[in-house]
Amino acid sequence: MPTESAISEVSETYNLSASARSILRTLHGPVPGEGAPVMAYLTLKGGVYTQYLINELGPIELWALSTTSEDTALRSMLYDRLGSKRARTILAARFPDGSAKATIERRLGELEDRGVAVDEGKRGDVIRDLADQIVKEAVA
Repeated sequence: MPTESAISEVSETYNLSASARSILRTLHGPVPGEGAPVMAYLTLKGGVYTQYLINELGPIELWALSTTSEDTALRSMLYDRLGSKRARTILAARFPDGSAKATIERRLGELEDRGVAVDEGKRGDVIRDLADQIVKEAVA
């Protein structure tokens, strides 16, 4: 969240209205599932416009930017086997929230429920199995 001194400085620099200053006070970073609030300040031939926007990333962008270890491992395996563009498209269709972590964790939980000790090797096996399943469906 911007500090009052930062809001004052920006407001003075750009001669912002009271309503624009109040928008600046609400900017707090991205909201999961909603996007990141942004205030656009545009100087055009017809005048100056201030607009409150929500910057949303689509599922393909979310997959390109996901940094969880599970997602990066899965994405890398699929990039190697399907190419980056096709892999992201398939991942986005299957996991539109931009992550397969919940599916991977669920599968690991199922293994634990069957008494299987889950270590990094098993975690890798589950991710590989998911990648194999996705590739098989992609080429079918």
